[in-house]
Amino acid sequence: MADALSPNLIERLEGFSYGYRMRCECGESVEVSAQTYFREQVKEARVPCGHCCGSVHFGPAMAMLRDEHDRALDNAVVSEFAWYHTSTWADWPSDNFVVEAKLDAPRAAQDYGIDPVSYVKHVATKALHVGTYEAAIENMLRRMDDEGDGDKQFYLYRVELTVEPSRINVGYRDENAEEAALVTLADLDAANVDVLRYLNVHEAVGSLSLAIRPTCIAGVQRLAIPVAEFGTQLGPDLLNRLDRLESQQGELDAQTAVLPNPSAYERIMIRIGTLPESPGLLDRLGELETAERAIQDERVRHLTEYYLANISPVVADALTMAISPERNNRSAAHRSTYIDQFAITAALLTRQREVVEMVAQQPWHRALRCETASLANGQTGLIGDE
Repeated sequence: MADALSPNLIERLEGFSYGYRMRCECGESVEVSAQTYFREQVKEARVPCGHCCGSVHFGPAMAMLRDEHDRALDNAVVSEFAWYHTSTWADWPSDNFVVEAKLDAPRAAQDYGIDPVSYVKHVATKALHVGTYEAAIENMLRRMDDEGDGDKQFYLYRVELTVEPSRINVGYRDENAEEAALVTLADLDAANVDVLRYLNVHEAVGSLSLAIRPTCIAGVQRLAIPVAEFGTQLGPDLLNRLDRLESQQGELDAQTAVLPNPSAYERIMIRIGTLPESPGLLDRLGELETAERAIQDERVRHLTEYYLANISPVVADALTMAISPERNNRSAAHRSTYIDQFAITAALLTRQREVVEMVAQQPWHRALRCETASLANGQTGLIGDE
C-alpha cells in the first residue's frame, strides 16, 4: 500500500450502449447499431453498405475502430489515462500466477503435450493487458460464462501507467489480422516497444486495449466486484411479476416432488427399454422441466427489462449468460440469490461512474519494479491472468 500516485488520471467512460463500425469489402465502413447487431446475428448477419451495391457480413472479424479520433491513439497522453483490468487475483499483477503455472504444467504436458519448462516460461513472459472500463467488465462477463469463473471473486483494477511515448507502437494492431491476446515480452522486444496498442475485437468490440510490460505499471487501485451496496431495490411492478413467477414455480415444484426422479443415466435406460417406466413418467417430467425453463426465461426477461433497459442487447445478453442459474438447484433461496447477483452485476454496467469513483478512492498499491527473472531459482516476473 502506498500514498496516492496521480489523482487526476483521465477517465474515458463510454458506457454500454455503443454500436459498431464494420468494414465492407469495398473498403468503406458501415455503422451497425447494437440492436441490429443483436437481432441479425442469429440470421444472416448482413447489413447493406451505403457506399456500394453490396452488403457487409458483420461480426468481430469485420470490426473496425469505433472512434477514428480515439484519444488513446496519441502516444503522448496514454500515460494520462486511467486503464482498467479485471482479474480473479487479489494481488494482480502477481508473481503467484507463475507458481500456479508450475503446478499446472504437468496437466498441460499430459493433456496437450506441452513441455512443462516451455509452458511455465511462456506463462511467465506473457505481456499484461489493460483496456477501457467497458472492456474490463466485458472480459469478466466472458470469463464467467466461457471459462467457468462464475463462482469466483473478481477484482476491478484501476491502473496508472508510466511509459515513454516513443516506446508505444505507431497506430494500432488489428487483433483480427495479428494475434494480440498472447503477446509476450519477447514480442515487445522484437517490436522495440513497451506498450503494444491493439484493436480489441473480443471485449468492448472496436475499442483500444494495450499489451504492456509489467514495468510500465506505476500502481494499481483495487475494488472487489460486483459491489453489494449497489444492489437496486425492486420496484413494485417487478416485485409483483417475480412473485407471480415464484408462485408458478411453487406449483411446479409441488407436482415434481410427488414424481420419481430418475437420474440422467436411468432416463436413458428407460428410453431404450432396459429399465421399466411408470406410464408417461418421462413425458410428464419433460413437460414440467419445459415449464420450469419457461418460468426462468420469463424471470430473466423481467430482470433484463428492469435493470438493463438502456444497455446494448449484446452486452445484456453477455450478462445473462454470465449469471446463468444452476439448473439443478430449484430452491427459492437460490432464486433469490440469483436475482440479487443479477442486480449487483448489472450495476457495473448502469452505475459505472459510481463504480469508478469507488475504485478511485481506494489506496494505491505501487507495482514491483521487476519483470522476468530466472525460473530456475524460483523467481518469476510480475505477471497475472489476462
